[in-house]
Amino acid sequence: MRKKILIIEDEKMVADFYKNKLMQEGFDVYYTVSAEEGMRIALKIRPDLIIFDIMLTHEEGIEFLENLRREDEISFTPVIVLSNRDSKEMEKKAVDLGVKDYVVKGDHPPEEILMKINKYIKE
Repeated sequence: MRKKILIIEDEKMVADFYKNKLMQEGFDVYYTVSAEEGMRIALKIRPDLIIFDIMLTHEEGIEFLENLRREDEISFTPVIVLSNRDSKEMEKKAVDLGVKDYVVKGDHPPEEILMKINKYIKE
């Protein structure tokens, strides 16, 4: 059975890049731009991994992670946070909520991020 990855990202170009790469690698990939819709999709499909932009427009990323951890069916779903913001405070909060990795997009080439995704989906 193919692994399912949910991408929650408001930058369409970034999301499309990862969606296409991950589909080429054989994953079923779901995509949305909002945390609210992401939660609905996650509850429906129970993804094997969530890639989440913690700085979504109009929404608080930490709140999404808190809500995710409250949902029994998906509370242990691994999450990789992608962000344009290098904030140690935000990173600490995210790690405290169980994210596997906090990645600042500009600090890591896409190939490195794809390696992280493959690593965490296989755990």
